[in-house]
Amino acid sequence: MHKILVILPALNEEKTIGDILDKISEVKISDANIAQIVIDDGSTDSTAKIAREKGIRVLSHERNLGVGAAFQSGLREAILDGFDILVSIDSDGQFDPQYIPELVVPIIEGTADFMTASRFIGNNNIVMPRIKRWGNYQIAKLVSNLSGQKIYDVSCGFRAYSRKAFLNLNIIGDFTYTHEAILNLAFRGFYIKEVPIPVKGIREHGESRVASNLFKYAFKSTLIIIRSLRDYKPIKTFGIPGIILFVLGSVFFSVFIVWSIIEGRFFPKVAAFAGAFSFLTGLVFFVIALLADMFTRMRVKMEKIIELMDKGISKE
Repeated sequence: MHKILVILPALNEEKTIGDILDKISEVKISDANIAQIVIDDGSTDSTAKIAREKGIRVLSHERNLGVGAAFQSGLREAILDGFDILVSIDSDGQFDPQYIPELVVPIIEGTADFMTASRFIGNNNIVMPRIKRWGNYQIAKLVSNLSGQKIYDVSCGFRAYSRKAFLNLNIIGDFTYTHEAILNLAFRGFYIKEVPIPVKGIREHGESRVASNLFKYAFKSTLIIIRSLRDYKPIKTFGIPGIILFVLGSVFFSVFIVWSIIEGRFFPKVAAFAGAFSFLTGLVFFVIALLADMFTRMRVKMEKIIELMDKGISKE
């Protein structure tokens, strides 16, 4: 029997959480047991109470920490409790749990390690504010370019991970986790598969705590992406700026040397200072790139050891 854990990050979702939990309980997958955990991220309403009354386990944060932190709490439970598959779904009612098998079955059959629902594939008529749709498109384009895989929806919270996949997740962002998870797995060589899933597009109650402020969302998402690049692609992240600075330093020194020969004196001195600064800064970037690459290799090695240990424990 496959052990499947469905986690539901929730913040003040009392109007929808009960219906979502009931629908998940109705989902049937052959040779699989499905458990649910609500991650109550500092709710001030009856979200946690409703879940407990339905017999669902609840993990509560004393205060609101963010969707990323809520996902990390669920991820930790999936690892410690030995689940084979982890499913995440939003608690706001935009996704219908009846589509969970479409994400889980390919993992059970061994044809995928990471499945993500897509709100945009084959759904050009989705009801969503134009500015939000544009923002999703731009961030998807950026993540696709960085990951080397074409992904239409990188912000969707309806996903399924095999144990091998979620053991390799190294999520550090509290604000959100969706982009970071994709980059984590893409950089580790996991194949990411999208499936079109119907979605309402607009919440019936309340507003999104992640994308309610587009500028805040863009800023924090960009920081998360930069951190992922730093952790998994340090040579590119620091090496490319280092090369640019060395090139600039060469240009400044060339200007300084040429004009010094023409003028017969050290001129212009500002070019010499700019060249020296560029060279030294470029050197610092190269040193950081080498150190960061060393730490990345050490972390990847540790993740591999954890994976092998997990396989050994599973066999026992």
